[in-house]
Amino acid sequence: PYDKHAVADSFSRAAAGYDDVAAVQRTVGDWLLKSIRYQQDVAGVLDVGCGSGTLTAELAARLPLAEINAIDIAEGMLQQAVDT
Repeated sequence: PYDKHAVADSFSRAAAGYDDVAAVQRTVGDWLLKSIRYQQDVAGVLDVGCGSGTLTAELAARLPLAEINAIDIAEGMLQQAVDT
């Protein structure tokens, strides 16, 4: 069975070094950023599974008029996002 608390705890413990090993997430994030380059009429973004918040910050920079929200199952990841 899927234990979401165990998953959240595992990601929380890994939060500080997550960006160093998140190659797949970085690739997907780069693709997303390229796909929205010309879509400045975006009003809002929800970053589900935001991790350390790296992509969230890039989205906010590229879409300054959009409301940006981010969620993650791991409190440690959310804290990492706030701290950086």
